[in-house]
Amino acid sequence: MIKRIILCFILLFIYPATRSIALERAYNPWPPDGSRGVSIYTDFAWDHDGESSSLYLGTNPENLQRLLYRSTATRFDLYNSLRLNQRYYWRVDVHNGNTTVQGKLWSFRTRSSSVGVVVGCNVADKVGFPFIVFFVPLLFLRSK
Repeated sequence: MIKRIILCFILLFIYPATRSIALERAYNPWPPDGSRGVSIYTDFAWDHDGESSSLYLGTNPENLQRLLYRSTATRFDLYNSLRLNQRYYWRVDVHNGNTTVQGKLWSFRTRSSSVGVVVGCNVADKVGFPFIVFFVPLLFLRSK
């Protein structure tokens, strides 16, 4: 009887914890892959099922710069470091222990003008819809 209890304990609690889970690429990127007219003030966000991730960004897909390394964050702010009318490439690698899965290369193009700039994109709610605030220039005319 005691052997059966021990066997059940091993099968229920220890075995599932030691099984290898297939690590997959990051998903749900913001800005979305192939998007155009992205604000130069955009945030980067993604989801993954690993322990940590590394973020890479650049204007040349063959020469991406690492911005985050093995971070638990799934959001990154560049604080006005993007240029207008520029194509950017980015990738998120997912880490789980000593295993790393290189992410898919995503791209986007920033908008060509700063008029009506999107100043905030918040995907912290993880539903994929951005929280967007537009600034619209207003002209006030004075009469004498």
